[in-house]
Amino acid sequence: MIAWLRVARGARRRARDAFNRDVLGFCTLVQASLVAEIVFAALFYRTGLHRDAVYFAAATEEFRRINLLTRWVDVAVYAALVRFLVRQRTVLFPGHPFRTEHQA
Repeated sequence: MIAWLRVARGARRRARDAFNRDVLGFCTLVQASLVAEIVFAALFYRTGLHRDAVYFAAATEEFRRINLLTRWVDVAVYAALVRFLVRQRTVLFPGHPFRTEHQA
């Protein structure tokens, strides 16, 4: 549904400046991570442990796959966040004297 809305509205193509393109890109990744969370919940549900426990993927063999997938999603989202903050630091933090490579 999210993908269909993106294509139907063409939001990324209409975002002509770098800031809005970066914001839309990061928001897309956050939305994808929410879909991943739904998948993780479904995987946990399939284990049958939801009858006896609150959702918590312990470091056991039965949760190894869920934990690995969670780490991959975490790395992708945090890397995208860092990329966004670095690329848009002058817009997000006006007045801060950031040094660039050629100012060394």
